[in-house]
Amino acid sequence: MNYEEAVTYILNVPKFTKKNPVENIKALMTELNNPQRNTKVIHVAGTNGKGSVCAFIESILNESKKTNGMFTSPHLVKINERFRINGVVISDENFTDAFDQVIKAVDKIIKKGYSHPTFFEFLFAMSMVIFEKENVEFVILETGLGGRLDATNMIENPILTIITTVDLDHTEILGDTIEKIAFEKAGIIKPNVPVIFDGTNLEVNQIIEEVARKNEAKCYKLIDKENYTRIDDTNFWYELLEFNDKNIDFLFKYGYDGCIRVSLGMIGEYQVKNSSLAIKAVQLLEEEKFNERVILEGVKKATWPGRMEMLLPNVYLDGAHNENGIAEFIKTVKHFPNHKKVLLFSAVMEKSYTKMIQEICNELQFDQIVVTLLSNKRAVPLKVLQAEFEARTKSVVYAIDNVKEAFEKTLHLKTEEGIAFCVGSLYLVGEITEIVRRIEHDKF
Repeated sequence: MNYEEAVTYILNVPKFTKKNPVENIKALMTELNNPQRNTKVIHVAGTNGKGSVCAFIESILNESKKTNGMFTSPHLVKINERFRINGVVISDENFTDAFDQVIKAVDKIIKKGYSHPTFFEFLFAMSMVIFEKENVEFVILETGLGGRLDATNMIENPILTIITTVDLDHTEILGDTIEKIAFEKAGIIKPNVPVIFDGTNLEVNQIIEEVARKNEAKCYKLIDKENYTRIDDTNFWYELLEFNDKNIDFLFKYGYDGCIRVSLGMIGEYQVKNSSLAIKAVQLLEEEKFNERVILEGVKKATWPGRMEMLLPNVYLDGAHNENGIAEFIKTVKHFPNHKKVLLFSAVMEKSYTKMIQEICNELQFDQIVVTLLSNKRAVPLKVLQAEFEARTKSVVYAIDNVKEAFEKTLHLKTEEGIAFCVGSLYLVGEITEIVRRIEHDKF
Protein backbone atom coordinates (compact mmCIF):
# COMPACT_ATOMS: atom_id res chain seq x y z
CA MET A 1 0.00 0.00 0.00
CA ASN A 2 1.06 3.61 -0.49
CA TYR A 3 0.97 6.17 2.33
CA GLU A 4 -2.61 7.35 1.75
CA GLU A 5 -3.89 3.77 1.58
CA ALA A 6 -2.03 2.85 4.76
CA VAL A 7 -3.52 5.80 6.68
CA THR A 8 -7.01 5.01 5.40
CA TYR A 9 -6.63 1.38 6.50
CA ILE A 10 -5.58 2.35 10.02
CA LEU A 11 -8.26 5.02 10.43
CA ASN A 12 -10.89 2.42 9.52
CA VAL A 13 -9.84 0.23 12.44
CA PRO A 14 -12.26 1.02 15.32
CA LYS A 15 -10.72 3.34 17.93
CA PHE A 16 -12.88 2.51 20.91
CA THR A 17 -13.47 -1.20 20.43
CA LYS A 18 -13.13 -3.80 23.18
CA LYS A 19 -9.52 -4.44 24.16
CA ASN A 20 -7.92 -7.66 23.00
CA PRO A 21 -6.31 -9.98 25.57
CA VAL A 22 -2.67 -9.12 26.19
CA GLU A 23 -1.69 -12.35 24.45
CA ASN A 24 -2.85 -10.77 21.20
CA ILE A 25 -0.37 -7.89 21.21
CA LYS A 26 2.35 -10.20 22.50
CA ALA A 27 1.76 -12.53 19.55
CA LEU A 28 2.01 -9.59 17.15
CA MET A 29 5.23 -8.33 18.73
CA THR A 30 6.70 -11.84 18.68
CA GLU A 31 5.94 -12.05 14.95
CA LEU A 32 7.86 -8.76 14.59
CA ASN A 33 10.82 -10.24 16.55
CA ASN A 34 10.05 -8.16 19.66
CA PRO A 35 11.57 -4.82 18.60
CA GLN A 36 10.58 -3.32 21.99
CA ARG A 37 13.28 -5.25 23.85
CA ASN A 38 16.23 -3.30 22.51
CA THR A 39 15.64 0.12 24.10
CA LYS A 40 15.39 1.87 27.46
CA VAL A 41 11.68 2.55 27.86
CA ILE A 42 10.24 5.37 29.97
CA HIS A 43 6.55 4.48 30.38
CA VAL A 44 4.07 7.29 31.11
CA ALA A 45 0.43 6.99 32.23
CA GLY A 46 -2.11 9.40 33.76
CA THR A 47 -5.26 11.31 32.91
CA ASN A 48 -3.84 14.76 32.18
CA GLY A 49 -0.31 15.81 31.28
CA LYS A 50 1.04 12.55 29.79
CA GLY A 51 1.97 14.07 26.46
CA SER A 52 3.51 17.16 28.05
CA VAL A 53 5.67 15.10 30.41
CA CYS A 54 6.81 13.03 27.43
CA ALA A 55 7.65 16.22 25.52
CA PHE A 56 9.72 17.64 28.39
CA ILE A 57 11.70 14.39 28.71
CA GLU A 58 12.18 14.28 24.95
CA SER A 59 13.52 17.84 24.91
CA ILE A 60 15.98 17.14 27.73
CA LEU A 61 17.21 14.00 25.96
CA ASN A 62 17.61 16.00 22.75
CA GLU A 63 19.60 18.65 24.58
CA SER A 64 21.90 15.94 25.94
CA LYS A 65 22.30 14.39 22.45
CA LYS A 66 20.66 11.13 23.52
CA THR A 67 18.84 9.46 20.63
CA ASN A 68 15.20 8.90 21.42
CA GLY A 69 11.84 7.93 19.99
CA MET A 70 8.51 9.17 21.34
CA PHE A 71 5.09 7.58 20.84
CA THR A 72 2.08 9.66 21.94
CA SER A 73 -1.59 10.16 21.14
CA PRO A 74 -3.78 11.55 19.80
CA HIS A 75 -2.53 13.42 16.76
CA LEU A 76 -3.91 16.88 16.03
CA VAL A 77 -3.71 17.03 12.23
CA LYS A 78 -1.62 14.22 10.75
CA ILE A 79 -1.27 10.69 12.09
CA ASN A 80 2.54 10.81 11.71
CA GLU A 81 2.59 13.21 14.69
CA ARG A 82 2.25 10.21 16.99
CA PHE A 83 5.81 9.11 16.16
CA ARG A 84 8.84 11.35 16.72
CA ILE A 85 12.55 10.66 16.41
CA ASN A 86 14.75 13.11 18.33
CA GLY A 87 11.87 15.58 18.31
CA VAL A 88 11.08 15.29 14.59
CA VAL A 89 7.84 13.80 13.25
CA ILE A 90 8.53 10.77 11.05
CA SER A 91 8.28 10.95 7.27
CA ASP A 92 5.50 9.43 5.17
CA GLU A 93 8.05 6.94 3.85
CA ASN A 94 9.02 5.75 7.32
CA PHE A 95 5.34 5.50 8.24
CA THR A 96 4.58 3.36 5.20
CA ASP A 97 7.59 1.09 5.74
CA ALA A 98 6.51 0.40 9.33
CA PHE A 99 2.92 -0.16 8.24
CA ASP A 100 4.03 -2.73 5.66
CA GLN A 101 5.96 -4.69 8.30
CA VAL A 102 3.11 -4.65 10.79
CA ILE A 103 0.35 -5.57 8.30
CA LYS A 104 2.36 -8.63 7.19
CA ALA A 105 2.72 -9.68 10.83
CA VAL A 106 -1.01 -9.09 11.40
CA ASP A 107 -1.88 -11.41 8.53
CA LYS A 108 0.28 -14.11 10.10
CA ILE A 109 -1.23 -13.90 13.60
CA ILE A 110 -4.78 -13.90 12.20
CA LYS A 111 -3.99 -17.17 10.41
CA LYS A 112 -2.89 -18.52 13.81
CA GLY A 113 -6.26 -17.66 15.34
CA TYR A 114 -5.54 -14.29 16.95
CA SER A 115 -7.70 -11.19 16.52
CA HIS A 116 -6.92 -8.19 14.34
CA PRO A 117 -5.15 -5.53 16.45
CA THR A 118 -7.17 -2.58 17.64
CA PHE A 119 -6.45 0.89 16.24
CA PHE A 120 -4.07 1.70 19.09
CA GLU A 121 -2.39 -1.72 19.13
CA PHE A 122 -1.57 -1.38 15.43
CA LEU A 123 0.02 2.04 15.96
CA PHE A 124 1.93 0.88 19.04
CA ALA A 125 3.41 -2.00 17.05
CA MET A 126 4.40 0.43 14.31
CA SER A 127 6.13 2.67 16.86
CA MET A 128 8.32 -0.14 18.09
CA VAL A 129 9.25 -1.10 14.53
CA ILE A 130 10.13 2.53 13.75
CA PHE A 131 12.23 2.99 16.88
CA GLU A 132 14.13 -0.26 16.32
CA LYS A 133 14.94 0.75 12.75
CA GLU A 134 16.26 4.13 13.94
CA ASN A 135 18.28 2.39 16.69
CA VAL A 136 17.24 4.88 19.38
CA GLU A 137 18.65 4.55 22.89
CA PHE A 138 15.52 5.72 24.72
CA VAL A 139 11.81 5.24 24.01
CA ILE A 140 9.34 7.62 25.66
CA LEU A 141 6.09 5.72 25.65
CA GLU A 142 2.68 7.20 26.46
CA THR A 143 -0.15 4.84 27.35
CA GLY A 144 -3.26 5.02 25.22
CA LEU A 145 -6.10 4.46 27.70
CA GLY A 146 -5.69 3.52 31.35
CA GLY A 147 -2.54 1.51 31.91
CA ARG A 148 -3.10 -1.95 33.37
CA LEU A 149 -4.81 -3.32 30.24
CA ASP A 150 -3.23 -0.94 27.74
CA ALA A 151 -1.28 -2.40 24.82
CA THR A 152 1.84 -0.51 25.88
CA ASN A 153 1.83 -2.38 29.19
CA MET A 154 3.25 -5.46 27.50
CA ILE A 155 6.58 -3.70 28.00
CA GLU A 156 8.09 -5.89 30.72
CA ASN A 157 11.21 -4.00 31.77
CA PRO A 158 10.92 -0.20 31.50
CA ILE A 159 13.66 1.79 33.20
CA LEU A 160 11.14 4.22 34.74
CA THR A 161 7.38 4.53 35.09
CA ILE A 162 5.63 7.87 35.51
CA ILE A 163 2.04 8.56 36.52
CA THR A 164 0.81 12.10 35.94
CA THR A 165 -2.33 13.74 37.33
CA VAL A 166 -5.20 11.26 37.71
CA ASP A 167 -8.79 12.44 37.31
CA LEU A 168 -12.22 11.22 36.23
CA ASP A 169 -12.15 10.58 32.48
CA HIS A 170 -13.25 7.67 30.29
CA THR A 171 -15.27 6.52 33.32
CA GLU A 172 -17.33 4.18 31.16
CA ILE A 173 -14.16 2.14 30.57
CA LEU A 174 -11.80 2.81 33.49
CA GLY A 175 -14.27 3.06 36.39
CA ASP A 176 -16.50 5.65 37.99
CA THR A 177 -14.31 6.63 40.96
CA ILE A 178 -10.91 8.27 41.24
CA GLU A 179 -9.64 5.21 43.12
CA LYS A 180 -10.67 2.81 40.35
CA ILE A 181 -9.02 4.97 37.70
CA ALA A 182 -5.85 5.35 39.80
CA PHE A 183 -5.66 1.55 40.07
CA GLU A 184 -5.82 1.24 36.28
CA LYS A 185 -3.08 3.85 35.83
CA ALA A 186 -0.93 2.18 38.51
CA GLY A 187 -1.03 -0.99 36.43
CA ILE A 188 2.09 0.18 34.58
CA ILE A 189 4.20 -0.12 37.76
CA LYS A 190 6.72 -2.94 37.41
CA PRO A 191 8.73 -4.92 39.97
CA ASN A 192 11.80 -3.01 41.22
CA VAL A 193 11.32 -0.20 38.67
CA PRO A 194 11.18 3.34 40.15
CA VAL A 195 7.82 5.12 39.80
CA ILE A 196 7.50 8.91 39.72
CA PHE A 197 4.01 10.29 40.30
CA ASP A 198 1.81 13.23 41.14
CA GLY A 199 1.12 12.63 44.82
CA THR A 200 -0.94 15.75 45.48
CA ASN A 201 -4.23 13.80 45.59
CA LEU A 202 -4.54 11.69 48.78
CA GLU A 203 -6.85 9.04 47.29
CA VAL A 204 -4.64 8.60 44.24
CA ASN A 205 -1.55 8.64 46.42
CA GLN A 206 -2.70 5.71 48.53
CA ILE A 207 -3.56 3.54 45.52
CA ILE A 208 -0.26 4.13 43.73
CA GLU A 209 1.84 3.62 46.85
CA GLU A 210 0.05 0.34 47.61
CA VAL A 211 0.64 -1.02 44.10
CA ALA A 212 4.26 0.16 44.25
CA ARG A 213 4.76 -1.56 47.63
CA LYS A 214 3.52 -4.87 46.23
CA ASN A 215 5.99 -4.50 43.34
CA GLU A 216 8.86 -3.32 45.54
CA ALA A 217 9.06 -0.25 43.30
CA LYS A 218 10.59 2.83 44.92
CA CYS A 219 8.27 5.87 44.84
CA TYR A 220 9.29 9.43 43.98
CA LYS A 221 6.41 11.72 44.76
CA LEU A 222 5.47 15.24 43.68
CA ILE A 223 4.00 16.75 46.82
CA ASP A 224 2.05 19.83 47.81
CA LYS A 225 4.62 21.30 50.22
CA GLU A 226 2.05 23.41 52.06
CA ASN A 227 0.09 20.31 53.10
CA TYR A 228 2.98 17.93 53.64
CA THR A 229 5.25 17.70 56.65
CA ARG A 230 7.52 14.69 56.06
CA ILE A 231 10.35 15.46 53.64
CA ASP A 232 12.85 12.85 52.48
CA ASP A 233 15.05 12.20 49.46
CA THR A 234 12.10 10.88 47.43
CA ASN A 235 9.90 13.99 47.70
CA PHE A 236 9.96 16.89 45.26
CA TRP A 237 7.84 20.01 44.85
CA TYR A 238 7.86 23.46 43.29
CA GLU A 239 7.32 27.13 44.13
CA LEU A 240 6.04 29.59 41.53
CA LEU A 241 8.14 32.72 41.12
CA GLU A 242 6.99 34.68 38.07
CA PHE A 243 4.24 34.31 35.48
CA ASN A 244 3.86 36.35 32.28
CA ASP A 245 2.43 35.84 28.79
CA LYS A 246 5.57 34.09 27.53
CA ASN A 247 7.28 32.35 30.45
CA ILE A 248 6.83 30.84 33.88
CA ASP A 249 9.71 30.82 36.37
CA PHE A 250 9.68 28.49 39.36
CA LEU A 251 11.90 26.74 41.87
CA PHE A 252 12.13 22.98 41.56
CA LYS A 253 12.95 21.59 45.00
CA TYR A 254 13.83 18.04 45.88
CA GLY A 255 15.03 16.00 48.81
CA TYR A 256 16.38 17.83 51.84
CA ASP A 257 17.98 20.85 50.20
CA GLY A 258 18.10 20.41 46.40
CA CYS A 259 16.91 23.41 44.40
CA ILE A 260 16.95 24.46 40.74
CA ARG A 261 15.53 27.68 39.28
CA VAL A 262 13.62 26.76 36.12
CA SER A 263 12.17 28.85 33.30
CA LEU A 264 9.40 27.40 31.12
CA GLY A 265 8.72 28.54 27.58
CA MET A 266 5.02 27.72 28.05
CA ILE A 267 2.35 29.59 29.98
CA GLY A 268 0.04 26.83 31.20
CA GLU A 269 0.43 26.75 34.99
CA TYR A 270 -0.09 22.98 34.87
CA GLN A 271 3.13 22.69 32.88
CA VAL A 272 5.05 23.50 36.06
CA LYS A 273 3.77 20.24 37.51
CA ASN A 274 4.43 18.31 34.29
CA SER A 275 7.94 19.66 33.87
CA SER A 276 8.69 18.82 37.53
CA LEU A 277 7.75 15.19 36.91
CA ALA A 278 10.03 15.17 33.85
CA ILE A 279 12.95 16.74 35.74
CA LYS A 280 12.73 14.15 38.49
CA ALA A 281 12.62 11.42 35.83
CA VAL A 282 15.89 12.47 34.19
CA GLN A 283 17.50 12.97 37.60
CA LEU A 284 16.93 9.27 38.20
CA LEU A 285 18.80 8.33 35.02
CA GLU A 286 21.98 8.52 37.04
CA GLU A 287 24.22 6.68 34.61
CA GLU A 288 23.45 9.33 31.99
CA LYS A 289 24.77 12.14 34.25
CA PHE A 290 22.45 14.90 33.06
CA ASN A 291 23.90 18.18 34.23
CA GLU A 292 21.78 21.10 35.37
CA ARG A 293 22.38 23.13 32.19
CA VAL A 294 21.07 20.32 30.01
CA ILE A 295 17.94 20.00 32.15
CA LEU A 296 17.26 23.74 32.18
CA GLU A 297 17.79 24.17 28.45
CA GLY A 298 15.74 21.10 27.63
CA VAL A 299 12.79 22.26 29.73
CA LYS A 300 12.94 25.79 28.34
CA LYS A 301 13.00 24.61 24.72
CA ALA A 302 10.21 22.05 25.12
CA THR A 303 6.99 22.57 23.18
CA TRP A 304 3.77 20.59 23.07
CA PRO A 305 1.09 21.54 20.52
CA GLY A 306 -2.38 22.33 21.75
CA ARG A 307 -1.56 22.71 25.43
CA MET A 308 -1.90 26.42 26.16
CA GLU A 309 -0.10 26.93 22.87
CA MET A 310 0.10 30.46 21.47
CA LEU A 311 -0.75 29.63 17.86
CA LEU A 312 -1.08 33.30 16.85
CA PRO A 313 -0.30 36.47 18.83
CA ASN A 314 -2.50 36.36 21.95
CA VAL A 315 -4.48 33.38 20.61
CA TYR A 316 -4.09 30.30 22.79
CA LEU A 317 -5.15 26.73 22.10
CA ASP A 318 -5.67 24.44 25.07
CA GLY A 319 -6.85 20.87 24.68
CA ALA A 320 -8.46 20.77 28.15
CA HIS A 321 -11.32 18.32 27.75
CA ASN A 322 -12.24 17.13 31.24
CA GLU A 323 -12.91 18.68 34.64
CA ASN A 324 -9.31 18.64 35.84
CA GLY A 325 -8.08 20.03 32.53
CA ILE A 326 -10.61 22.86 32.74
CA ALA A 327 -9.60 23.58 36.35
CA GLU A 328 -5.99 23.98 35.24
CA PHE A 329 -7.08 26.10 32.28
CA ILE A 330 -8.95 28.39 34.68
CA LYS A 331 -5.85 28.77 36.88
CA THR A 332 -3.86 29.98 33.88
CA VAL A 333 -6.50 32.40 32.57
CA LYS A 334 -6.71 34.03 36.01
CA HIS A 335 -3.16 35.27 35.48
CA PHE A 336 -4.61 37.69 32.88
CA PRO A 337 -7.14 39.70 34.92
CA ASN A 338 -6.78 42.98 33.02
CA HIS A 339 -7.21 41.74 29.46
CA LYS A 340 -10.32 41.61 27.32
CA LYS A 341 -10.96 37.89 26.84
CA VAL A 342 -12.83 35.88 24.21
CA LEU A 343 -13.60 32.17 24.52
CA LEU A 344 -14.09 29.67 21.68
CA PHE A 345 -15.51 26.37 22.97
CA SER A 346 -16.62 23.01 21.67
CA ALA A 347 -16.74 19.45 23.01
CA VAL A 348 -17.65 15.84 22.31
CA MET A 349 -20.55 13.99 23.89
CA GLU A 350 -18.66 11.54 26.13
CA LYS A 351 -16.95 14.36 28.04
CA SER A 352 -18.51 16.12 31.04
CA TYR A 353 -19.13 19.24 29.00
CA THR A 354 -21.92 20.54 31.27
CA LYS A 355 -19.59 20.53 34.29
CA MET A 356 -16.80 22.02 32.21
CA ILE A 357 -19.03 24.90 31.11
CA GLN A 358 -20.32 25.38 34.64
CA GLU A 359 -16.79 25.72 36.03
CA ILE A 360 -15.75 28.15 33.31
CA CYS A 361 -18.77 30.37 33.94
CA ASN A 362 -18.41 30.20 37.73
CA GLU A 363 -14.73 31.12 37.75
CA LEU A 364 -14.10 33.33 34.72
CA GLN A 365 -15.69 36.29 32.98
CA PHE A 366 -15.32 36.42 29.21
CA ASP A 367 -16.37 39.45 27.19
CA GLN A 368 -17.70 37.24 24.40
CA ILE A 369 -18.13 33.51 23.93
CA VAL A 370 -18.24 31.59 20.66
CA VAL A 371 -19.46 27.99 20.50
CA THR A 372 -19.04 25.81 17.45
CA LEU A 373 -19.74 22.34 16.08
CA LEU A 374 -16.84 19.94 15.60
CA SER A 375 -16.45 17.88 12.43
CA ASN A 376 -16.96 14.74 14.46
CA LYS A 377 -19.95 12.43 14.76
CA ARG A 378 -19.63 12.59 18.56
CA ALA A 379 -19.76 16.40 18.66
CA VAL A 380 -22.10 18.09 21.15
CA PRO A 381 -24.93 19.80 19.19
CA LEU A 382 -24.47 23.52 18.73
CA LYS A 383 -27.79 24.51 20.34
CA VAL A 384 -26.94 22.45 23.41
CA LEU A 385 -23.62 24.25 23.90
CA GLN A 386 -25.23 27.64 23.37
CA ALA A 387 -28.02 26.90 25.89
CA GLU A 388 -25.53 25.66 28.51
CA PHE A 389 -23.53 28.88 28.34
CA GLU A 390 -26.50 31.23 28.12
CA ALA A 391 -27.99 29.65 31.26
CA ARG A 392 -24.84 30.49 33.23
CA THR A 393 -23.40 33.73 31.90
CA LYS A 394 -24.40 37.24 30.92
CA SER A 395 -21.80 37.32 28.17
CA VAL A 396 -22.94 37.36 24.55
CA VAL A 397 -22.81 33.81 23.16
CA TYR A 398 -22.36 33.35 19.40
CA ALA A 399 -23.24 29.96 17.91
CA ILE A 400 -21.48 29.16 14.61
CA ASP A 401 -21.72 25.68 13.12
CA ASN A 402 -18.44 25.80 11.21
CA VAL A 403 -15.10 25.77 13.05
CA LYS A 404 -13.33 27.91 10.46
CA GLU A 405 -16.00 30.61 10.59
CA ALA A 406 -16.18 30.38 14.36
CA PHE A 407 -12.41 30.85 14.62
CA GLU A 408 -12.55 33.84 12.27
CA LYS A 409 -15.33 35.33 14.43
CA THR A 410 -13.21 34.79 17.54
CA LEU A 411 -10.25 36.60 15.98
CA HIS A 412 -12.55 39.48 14.99
CA LEU A 413 -13.94 39.77 18.51
CA LYS A 414 -10.52 39.58 20.15
CA THR A 415 -9.21 42.93 18.84
CA GLU A 416 -5.50 43.81 19.08
CA GLU A 417 -5.47 44.32 22.85
CA GLY A 418 -7.43 41.20 23.78
CA ILE A 419 -6.70 37.53 24.28
CA ALA A 420 -8.57 34.58 22.78
CA PHE A 421 -8.69 31.10 24.30
CA CYS A 422 -9.85 28.07 22.30
CA VAL A 423 -10.67 25.18 24.60
CA GLY A 424 -12.89 22.13 25.25
CA SER A 425 -11.53 19.42 22.97
CA LEU A 426 -8.36 18.27 21.26
CA TYR A 427 -10.51 17.84 18.16
CA LEU A 428 -11.16 21.59 18.24
CA VAL A 429 -7.44 22.25 18.68
CA GLY A 430 -6.68 19.98 15.72
CA GLU A 431 -9.19 21.64 13.42
CA ILE A 432 -7.95 25.13 14.26
CA THR A 433 -4.33 24.08 13.86
CA GLU A 434 -5.08 22.71 10.41
CA ILE A 435 -6.93 25.90 9.43
CA VAL A 436 -3.97 28.09 10.42
CA ARG A 437 -1.48 25.78 8.68
CA ARG A 438 -3.46 26.00 5.45
CA ILE A 439 -3.56 29.78 5.68
CA GLU A 440 0.18 29.92 6.26
CA HIS A 441 0.78 27.47 3.39
CA ASP A 442 -1.31 29.55 0.99
CA LYS A 443 0.85 32.59 1.69
CA PHE A 444 3.84 30.97 0.02
